[in-house]
Amino acid sequence: MMRRQWLSDYYGQLEGATITKAVIVAEYGELWPILEVTLASGEATSLIVSQDQEGNAPGWLGGLPIQIGESQ
Repeated sequence: MMRRQWLSDYYGQLEGATITKAVIVAEYGELWPILEVTLASGEATSLIVSQDQEGNAPGWLGGLPIQIGESQ
C-alpha cells in the first residue's frame, strides 16, 4: 500500500499541469522523449520518459490517441 501512495503522490503533482513542449533528445546513443511542463504551482520542469526510475534507457508513453506511421 505504501508504494501505491508514493506513486499517487508523485504522479499527482501532474494534476493541472500543462505540457508546453515535446522534444526528442539524442544522448548516449538513444532517443529520449522529454516533455516540458508547467505544473499547476507555476513551476516549470522537464519530464524524461524512461524505462525505470534509474533512467537506464528511454521509454514509451502509451495511450496517445493517434499513432503516426509505424514504429521505428
